[in-house]
Amino acid sequence: MFRFVALAALLALGQGIPDPCKAIECPALKCPATFVIAEEEGHCCGYCVPQDPSLIKDTKDYGQQAAEAFATYKTAPYR
Repeated sequence: MFRFVALAALLALGQGIPDPCKAIECPALKCPATFVIAEEEGHCCGYCVPQDPSLIKDTKDYGQQAAEAFATYKTAPYR
């Protein structure tokens, strides 16, 4: 709630939305072979992505399995 009020106050003063990336210094990337640097809107820094996405063999979405595993972390047997 505080963030919303603070943001509304900044907008009311005509200062706009503060840049969340302002204090972040991005590293100089050196991508491995067949990868290139990607700059994406909404991301502070670039990152390496495959130049040819078809080279990535595993394209399965593991989101459901990850959610199920996370849901059981409190009851999982630890050895």
